[in-house]
Amino acid sequence: MFKRIGFFLLYFIIQGHWAAGQSPLGLYFPETLPQTTRVNPAHMPEKSFYITLPSPAVVLQMNPSLNAAVQRENEAWISPLHNNFDYPRLYQSAGNIVNINAEAGLSILGFGFKTGDHHFGVSLSVKSASQVSAPSDALRITEKGFPHNSFFDFSKTHLKQVAYKEIAITYARQWNENLSLGISLKPLFGMVGAVSKIHTLSLHTSRTVWRGEVDATISASGPVELEQSALEDIPDSYSISNNLADRIPEYLTSWKNAGLGFDIGAKLETVGPWTFSVSLIDLGWMQFKNELTQMSFQGTYTYDGIEMSGFDEQQLDDHLDELVDTLNQVLDYNVSHQPFATVLTPKLYAGAAYRIRPNLKAGFLSRTTFQKKRWNQEFNTSLNYRPLSWLELNAGYSFRINGSNGPGGSLIIGNSPLQFFIAADYLPPRYAMVTFDDYDPIPVLPNQRDLSLQFGINLKFDQFNPFPHRAGKKSPRRDHPGAIPCPENYDFRKE
Repeated sequence: MFKRIGFFLLYFIIQGHWAAGQSPLGLYFPETLPQTTRVNPAHMPEKSFYITLPSPAVVLQMNPSLNAAVQRENEAWISPLHNNFDYPRLYQSAGNIVNINAEAGLSILGFGFKTGDHHFGVSLSVKSASQVSAPSDALRITEKGFPHNSFFDFSKTHLKQVAYKEIAITYARQWNENLSLGISLKPLFGMVGAVSKIHTLSLHTSRTVWRGEVDATISASGPVELEQSALEDIPDSYSISNNLADRIPEYLTSWKNAGLGFDIGAKLETVGPWTFSVSLIDLGWMQFKNELTQMSFQGTYTYDGIEMSGFDEQQLDDHLDELVDTLNQVLDYNVSHQPFATVLTPKLYAGAAYRIRPNLKAGFLSRTTFQKKRWNQEFNTSLNYRPLSWLELNAGYSFRINGSNGPGGSLIIGNSPLQFFIAADYLPPRYAMVTFDDYDPIPVLPNQRDLSLQFGINLKFDQFNPFPHRAGKKSPRRDHPGAIPCPENYDFRKE
């Protein structure tokens, strides 16, 4: 039964990977990119008017890494079902919670303009977030099976998938020569979504009897059809509507399942070489009210014990039908069509930049991603170099606690009217060809726990003056995102 529930949610997890993910860390400090306003709405654009063209992005965070979940032994790759599999290595890589956080997608179109001390911007995006979390107790099943007198607690299992459209309306103001504040209001419109709410999910095993307790709800909005079993109780399987391909335009153009999100940010430029900034983005929620399917499971059950020393898939399959029959008799199972809400995944950025030279600065950045069952904490240090008005480079190194570490950065070519950029974090040091069973070899990134990539094209017009109504006042410092390049021997501390 639990395998079938997993397949039901797997559809939404996979489908969400096409829809824009969070920006790479290398896009926080560049001075010429309009996209910096999407990670901190207080960042002011360099040009008076800009248009952002379609920009795809993908972000992946996971524990454990692939080479811990599927390990290499001699010339072969082995799965957790192999007798020689190194489980301590897997537990060390996974931690207490096995977790996958994936975002991917498309920023479709945006534009903005700056007048005086004010910046206005509007953008349209299709976004997706997929999260799967499970306690390390789930790994014990493949390691030891169901030995006598064992207790398994799966209550920290969490599944969430949401794909939605977002309209971001951004306003920022430079209050004085030091402080800028910004906010983005974001009407949201859900396309498909699924979320689990598990209060209790446990199992105690022995030679004579298994005892389990479950109190869980799975809510979904999307083209899902339940196919009832012969017992007409717990569904035997789940399927996707046959006309899904025909309905994709409907999902992309409908404005149902409304919600609201917002971003806030601040930027402080000191008299000296330091600049500090902070932002909190993706605060919000959506209410799903269409194409609803909600499955709830509640009750306590007992089952004749089957002691399994080590994982035996065939033995488990032999007992699966009997177990489902038992669950049908004792569990309080219900299918309903109730609306449900899901929240976005907030992210907190805190950055500091130190101006070394007029065209060179060092950056220090922290990003915290808040998930229900796990927080992902990342740190980044970088150098941002702008040797020419049409060329900007950012090179850095990122580190995630209990995750990956590796180089990354961004390359920005062009300034006006055409600009191209590409950015990535945690660039993979190598790849490997992996063969499972008799299938053809496939390339994988064995050490990878994190990866992000984004690229795009912008149209930018007109140079701007951040204080046009204050002629005769001192010019803005070079570390301001829109400042005009200064001579190499310029010393801003003499202003």
